[in-house]
Amino acid sequence: MKSRVTREGKLLGGYVPTPIVKAIEIWVDKDPERDVSQFIRQAAREKLTREGINFYEHPKPEAA
Repeated sequence: MKSRVTREGKLLGGYVPTPIVKAIEIWVDKDPERDVSQFIRQAAREKLTREGINFYEHPKPEAA
């Protein structure tokens, strides 16, 4: 796990059927750098992009 990680956002939770959880665990096990949170973020990005919903993950720097 990365040390000194700061997070800005919101913790989300929801029911996920067992077969989907097992498939996500297989995805995570394929790479030691992967975790469930990374899967959820990546899946959300892909879904939002596919739906044409614009979002900015990182705040734009303010002009000085």
